[in-house]
Amino acid sequence: MSLFIGLLAFPDPALQDEVKVGVLIGSLVSALTGAGLLMIAKRWISVPD
Repeated sequence: MSLFIGLLAFPDPALQDEVKVGVLIGSLVSALTGAGLLMIAKRWISVPD
């Protein structure tokens, strides 16, 4: 959805390319942050044996 809105907001093809890169980098950072937090939470919350 972010790509769609970004492409509608910027008619210039150069800006559209920047929007695509920005959205993809933001998604990658978000995925890595979420995975990192889940790994930390898994270690922090221990299940009793």
